[in-house]
Amino acid sequence: MGQNSGESSPTIYCTQCGGAMRIAPENIRITVACPHCQSPVEPWRVVDQQRPREQEPAGRQAPSPGYTQEDAGHRPGPPPPPHGGAPSSIMPPAYHGAVSSRNKVVAGLLGIFLGTFGIHRFYLGHTVIGVVQLLLTVATCGLGLYITVPWSFVEGILCFTGHLRDVNNLPLRD
Repeated sequence: MGQNSGESSPTIYCTQCGGAMRIAPENIRITVACPHCQSPVEPWRVVDQQRPREQEPAGRQAPSPGYTQEDAGHRPGPPPPPHGGAPSSIMPPAYHGAVSSRNKVVAGLLGIFLGTFGIHRFYLGHTVIGVVQLLLTVATCGLGLYITVPWSFVEGILCFTGHLRDVNNLPLRD
């Protein structure tokens, strides 16, 4: 399998020993062994931290973490997740200063008084958990109340204190 595509092999640095190595473009998404120390290296996660930032020429910025030297300036944003999978975090990060359009008092009252039916979760946009609470209450002919009453009461208090967020991971407004 020759390299006829014309792409250059990027240089990455081992996270264990700092040794430089070139990776063929077709191997950029698989784990490889460092030729210096034999430790496994995941090229898509390697951060170019071994090269001191002082060596950058004047007026040129150092590459962003997660990129190789050859990638610097070619792709905006963070590197893609390995193997086309989803990012590691399930919830997106909250935006600085952004607040949800949903009110914490309304969510707290719904959680305490109608939380056994999951109404507060529907209000916050967490429909799956709302359906689970609703089914647990209705499908068990009320026996699920032993679980959903304390669960919804605690979540109502969490809404009042601001510890429960909406579906976009934004804090509830006052």
